[in-house]
Amino acid sequence: MRKILPIIWRDDFSRKGFGAALIFWLVSLFLLALFWFKLPPQVPLFYSHSWGEEQLAVPISIFLLPGLTLFVVLVNLLIAGQFASEEKLLARILALTSSLGSFLTFYSLIRILALAI
Repeated sequence: MRKILPIIWRDDFSRKGFGAALIFWLVSLFLLALFWFKLPPQVPLFYSHSWGEEQLAVPISIFLLPGLTLFVVLVNLLIAGQFASEEKLLARILALTSSLGSFLTFYSLIRILALAI
């Protein structure tokens, strides 16, 4: 990891993309910590299920969103670091998708908290 970060951080676009992804992740964790004790016993999480109780989950499962975000960002960072010296476009695409995915999970978390609180 120590060899990968200097390679990625040299490119301004990649640095901003992965930096934005990590900022969205940190703000998500902060919001969860801030509103944790205000959450009801069940929160809406699984919107792909039919309407009703099938969409509800225990509050601890809401940590799937920032956990998935961190996993995707780290995997994209590792892949980008492997190919950044040869393929700068691939590193930029991975940085952009990391920041976009992180923003979308952050937005989903905001919507879930707005419904639950």
